[in-house]
Amino acid sequence: MAGFGVFMAYLSYSAVGIFLASVFALIFFLIGRKLVPQGIEGREGFLFACLGTPFFGLLWILLTFIVYSYIVGAVFHRDNWMSTDPHAPLPDGYILGAAHYGGNYIIPPGKAMHGCLDDGFDCVRGVLYLQISDPYLLGQKFRSDAEGVEFFMIDTRTGRVSRFATMDGLRAAAASCGVTVTFGEIWIGGWEEAYFRYRSVWFDWFFPAASLAGLTFLAASLFHYVRRLRADAVPASG
Repeated sequence: MAGFGVFMAYLSYSAVGIFLASVFALIFFLIGRKLVPQGIEGREGFLFACLGTPFFGLLWILLTFIVYSYIVGAVFHRDNWMSTDPHAPLPDGYILGAAHYGGNYIIPPGKAMHGCLDDGFDCVRGVLYLQISDPYLLGQKFRSDAEGVEFFMIDTRTGRVSRFATMDGLRAAAASCGVTVTFGEIWIGGWEEAYFRYRSVWFDWFFPAASLAGLTFLAASLFHYVRRLRADAVPASG
């Protein structure tokens, strides 16, 4: 269902984009007819450009989003905010994710996201709450072998995952490492809060900035086009 929801979101954004491009194309066309009267050489080409420019802008936004999605995933190890597998890096290279917005998981550096189908030595699945106390990751999760919940602590330096049946067990193990467990008494954030805290990155500005730059260039080109036509126009003799 998550994949279908994302597909519908892409479809909705595409429909809105096509609608807005059509509206701006009509507006540009009507304004262009007034700015470039009949009889001026090149008028037809300019009006065609008025109709096509908004759709070139839509194509530019799409290409920019594709480039952004690839780079933010390959270089920054994050999703593009519209993925069926939202994920973000934690300290020491660990990845926090949610396969199809469910089955929340934590995996170590270098492990494929689809490689955490079940709990393993270095991977935790079904995360409910998370406390980040570098170099330790502590939290609560669903049990993989039975109903109910259990607790875990990951030492990100060694990759070792310790599991505990009770909160007291987790507290004792954390205390031996100099860490105080707080999420059980003072809610400091669930999976979603940790995701949004670490998901944002400066490169997220690339998509809106590059999109705006491309649209500005197209608008400026159209403006230059009409100025050139009007400047080259030969006034009719009276």
